[in-house]
Amino acid sequence: MITKNAINNGLFMGVIFILASYILYLADAQSFINYKSWVLFLPFLILLFKTGADARRNNGGLIRFGQAFKNMFFAAAIGTLICTTFEHFLFNSIDPNLIDLMKEQAIISMESMKDYADESLVNGYIAKIQSEQLYTISYSITQYVVRLILPCAIFSALVSYIIRRDKELLQNKNTKQ
Repeated sequence: MITKNAINNGLFMGVIFILASYILYLADAQSFINYKSWVLFLPFLILLFKTGADARRNNGGLIRFGQAFKNMFFAAAIGTLICTTFEHFLFNSIDPNLIDLMKEQAIISMESMKDYADESLVNGYIAKIQSEQLYTISYSITQYVVRLILPCAIFSALVSYIIRRDKELLQNKNTKQ
């Protein structure tokens, strides 16, 4: 069952992702293509911790790994769905030229590898990049499914492990409450 905490934090995460992505895009489309994932990673982690902390607080200070994981994973899944939907809209409706910019960046990166990799292999990848259809519905769905695994599931599990608390903390008898 998806909790209210997961839904609220997931919606909040999605809004933060949209705002951060759009501001980065407005500042510089090239930076958006190159650094979006890194820029969104810190808010993602912070909001995962917030979701877990809220769930633990709502549960009287105790939370099992599974409970924490479920809250954080669903929040991350909701936020990522909102972000992926926004990206699909951005690349297809707001600025379709971003797709060409993204392909150009990928080709430049591949060409820089010609000194280190087999040239025919690199040329094959470049041909694939040029022919690939980016940000179609199927591409966006595939991207979302991949994002459910990394970062959503992996980091939800790591943060759940960190914040879990199965037993109450011992109270110092000399401490006034």
